[in-house]
Amino acid sequence: MKKLPLFVALDVDTEEKALFVARETSPYVEGFKIGPRLFLKQGPSIISKLKNQGKIFLDLKFFDIPSTMESAVQSAFDIGVDLLTVHAQAGKESLKHLAKREAKLKRKRDFKILAVTVLTSFSQRDLPPLSRTQSLLSHVESLSDMVLKSGLTGLVCSGAEVAHLRHRHPEAYLLTPGIRLTPHPHSMQDQKRVFTPKQAIKAGSNALVIGRPVYESKDPAGVCDRLKKELTPLL
Repeated sequence: MKKLPLFVALDVDTEEKALFVARETSPYVEGFKIGPRLFLKQGPSIISKLKNQGKIFLDLKFFDIPSTMESAVQSAFDIGVDLLTVHAQAGKESLKHLAKREAKLKRKRDFKILAVTVLTSFSQRDLPPLSRTQSLLSHVESLSDMVLKSGLTGLVCSGAEVAHLRHRHPEAYLLTPGIRLTPHPHSMQDQKRVFTPKQAIKAGSNALVIGRPVYESKDPAGVCDRLKKELTPLL
């Protein structure tokens, strides 16, 4: 069965819950996103325990001086991570160093660094003061341009920016978080710029991250099966 270009966010506390969701959904999805909540609770061992279920996407959003970020990326690769996030705001020098490191690591196995532009929890009015001098979209544009010029091709962007970035950077790998099964406001919780799976794929996303609708469900496999029927005609 062809798998969906989808990463299930395992934003849970226990190894038992993470492994259950992974087992239930692995026949359908490309892999699993591990964020600070699970990683800090369970440590690096959770990666090896999930590795045979799919790709591992480590979402710790590294943001530091170039040498520290490079070392963190290497360490993540060494423990089996397939994709990881860094902050685009780390700057041009850091991104160039990371692009060179990514190229070296890709010679060993498939590996991708994804640069986060503006978090999906932000709306225009929520942007930090120094970022309000330009529109949210302009902010995303300038950061994405810097990322692509550095040599990296992976971007994390909300569904609201996907179509624009797909046109601006046809060669980019665009991963979209903040995916909800319903577009209604009550389902957004702490996410502001959310899209449904179908909306994001139609807009040009290469892959999606979906969390609560799957791991909070009593039937994670059933949710993924419905997503497969909905998205397969678009893929």
